[in-house]
Amino acid sequence: MSQEPSQVPASAGHIEVSLIIRVSAERQQRGPPHVHVIVEVHHFATSGGPLEAVGGGLADVVAAHVQAVVAGMATDEAGL
Repeated sequence: MSQEPSQVPASAGHIEVSLIIRVSAERQQRGPPHVHVIVEVHHFATSGGPLEAVGGGLADVVAAHVQAVVAGMATDEAGL
């Protein structure tokens, strides 16, 4: 499970988001693992800049955490 505060910069301004990202994955007999993601927003502040930029930035942060968990599963399976 991964938990880490994150900041998402936006062009022509600054957007600060404090998150707790919980990622867990379950191995399946076939196919990719089932991945469960819970994102809790604990703080949100902006100084200028378009709010639309938050969506893409948050998606990138969450995707990075999911990739790290799934990569860790592959490493565990390989015995590394």
